[in-house]
Amino acid sequence: MADLRNLSIGVSTDLGALVSVMSLVLLVLASLSSATAMYLSVQSRAAEIALRRAIGASRMVTWRMFTFEGLTIGVAGGIAGCAVGVAGVLLVCALHGWTPVLEAGILGVGLAAGALSGVVSSIYPALVAANASPAEAIRG
Repeated sequence: MADLRNLSIGVSTDLGALVSVMSLVLLVLASLSSATAMYLSVQSRAAEIALRRAIGASRMVTWRMFTFEGLTIGVAGGIAGCAVGVAGVLLVCALHGWTPVLEAGILGVGLAAGALSGVVSSIYPALVAANASPAEAIRG
């Protein structure tokens, strides 16, 4: 009986580690995708950014605008990810007749990871936007 319990604990630990690594890889890929989308957004909004800078917006204001946009996208992604995760746990547990176990702390970790991912993904695009030359961007 003790061997079966040790085996169960070992399998559970290994599966937990595997899920953690897969989650981290997916978070990195999502962050890279978000950073690419934000960079393309900065490129397509070059004239708008230049106009804002030309009428007095500082580099810091421009940087904050894009960083806040990244934070907003990250929080929205974190909320969506938490919702899908909870729904997945409830669905799997319902299909197998298990009792769902949801820890409130993991939802906070998901939201924080989404927010951090959004901010980190927006750093480079925000720097590009903040350092763009208004005169060159307006000229085309």
